Amino acid sequence: LLGAGASFLSRENTTPPASDTDARIAYYQTRLGGRGSYPAYARLGLAYLQKARETGQSRYFVEAEKYLRTSLQYQTNYEALLGLGSVLAARHEFGEALRHAQEAAGAMPGSLEAQGLLFEIHLAMGDVDRASAIAEKMVSAGPSFAALTRVAALREYRGDLAGAAQAIEQT
Repeated sequence: LLGAGASFLSRENTTPPASDTDARIAYYQTRLGGRGSYPAYARLGLAYLQKARETGQSRYFVEAEKYLRTSLQYQTNYEALLGLGSVLAARHEFGEALRHAQEAAGAMPGSLEAQGLLFEIHLAMGDVDRASAIAEKMVSAGPSFAALTRVAALREYRGDLAGAAQAIEQT
């Protein structure tokens, strides 16, 4: 009984996570444990990707990649493919990022996240025609924030700042 009480008291003295992202990282770290936990590895990788975006610290991209690749070693899955594509795109490793984004889009063709990632990679690689086709496909699915921000990015890339602002105003 004393041991259980001491354990409870020690939990009270722990510092709470600094953010929702930190809480997700802590949560998924406790869920890891082999092949059957591939979703936890993917979600931990996604949480580290979010942490990298929030802080701008590249060490979190390294952690994200590690857990996303581990998830994919256990089981090919949409979350890990999309996350790894995002990590690699952020590091400008567009060739490999494109392969993962295409596989994610193949797994979930209606995913605006996967289509958006494909758009961003193609635009970054200078394939404006392909990026434009993806943006049109996204808009045809319905005007959404994801679609209209890609339209704005495409217009800005082409030098049409007024058109870019117009697309943003529609969001």
